[in-house]
Amino acid sequence: MRRETSRDGHELRLAVNYLAPYVLAHALAPARGLVNVASAGQEPLDFDDLEMTRGYDGVSAYRRSKLALVMLTFDVAAEGVPANALHPGTFLDTNMVRGAGIAPLGTAGQGAEATTAVIEATLRGVSGTYFDGARARRGRCRRATIPARAAGCASSPRSFFEDDTARSQIRAAVAGATGAKCCTSVMISSS
Repeated sequence: MRRETSRDGHELRLAVNYLAPYVLAHALAPARGLVNVASAGQEPLDFDDLEMTRGYDGVSAYRRSKLALVMLTFDVAAEGVPANALHPGTFLDTNMVRGAGIAPLGTAGQGAEATTAVIEATLRGVSGTYFDGARARRGRCRRATIPARAAGCASSPRSFFEDDTARSQIRAAVAGATGAKCCTSVMISSS
């Protein structure tokens, strides 16, 4: 897989899976809650090359962007906004999975049920948690182990995007992302 970029040069998976939810979380705050759709497929971040300009691998880019998204979720929760992340299920029957030639292991409906369960947990005040989709579907919303917590990551990608110039660039990257077909966040409005 070749490295794809947004119109202004951000690695596309990072733009879609981290930068867009970052902007959304801050543009719509305060909200009643935030649920980020992450993935169990995660990989440690290279803080010296977040944009993966060296040795690009599409699967690694996806996995790193999803770990960054979980770390963003924890950051937002630490700010007092109820926020959770979930892995909705492994290889659910979606166009992306089928397009990759992978045999689906679950239905998109199961992923939707898991997402709904985590939204409900968020509304009940659960926050700062990463959920495994199967457990969420069965009403057992328990914390799962993820690389960010297992490795005791003290850094967060957001520190690289905090100043006003960076935020402007991120908004432009999100607006200019090509090929983006979905959003990885669910904001729960205050009404």
